[in-house]
Amino acid sequence: MVNYEVYNKLISFDEYIKTWKDEDIKKSSPKDRLQAYTKFMFRFKVLNRDNFTCQHMGEDGTGCPYCKNLKYHPKLTAHHVKHQRNIKKKYTDEQLYKKLYNIRNGVTICESSHQAFNRFKIGLRFLNEQIPPHIRGHTFWLYKPEKVVKKELSIKGKKLKKKYKNEKYILTTKDIPLVLLLFRLLYVPYYNLNN
Repeated sequence: MVNYEVYNKLISFDEYIKTWKDEDIKKSSPKDRLQAYTKFMFRFKVLNRDNFTCQHMGEDGTGCPYCKNLKYHPKLTAHHVKHQRNIKKKYTDEQLYKKLYNIRNGVTICESSHQAFNRFKIGLRFLNEQIPPHIRGHTFWLYKPEKVVKKELSIKGKKLKKKYKNEKYILTTKDIPLVLLLFRLLYVPYYNLNN
């Protein structure tokens, strides 16, 4: 059984730090402590807004398939809709924390749904009224990047280039492989290309 009492009452930064062990306080910088409190406040606000219940509704919209048959309260987590790995490059640390730990970027789900989502097994669907409107009614999936062999794409590209070298480019149905290849090259991030 998970104890969520610490999230039932709003506490100040100083009260939160008092719950830490002395050795942890000495090891951490003021910035680390502030970031930890920001994470605590995010989790506090999201869990309370969602009434400490999993908001994933499953594909049929009747409730979380992982929580339905449980006889005990599931372990809950405050899930980020926009993941840190997706927005890390765009912002400074301060901006990143504001984006990530904004209550509109969070939703309560059970640990089982969270693990299945992060392993690319399920999509998360949220329908409840207390969920922010930009999340409600949508199903979220993680994209699993495919590994692309650069040499293979290069060979296909050269063949198509040779084939259409002397023709004027008027797109027809026979050009579909070329268009698909070009889109694939544009869509795949550089770091996913293998030599």
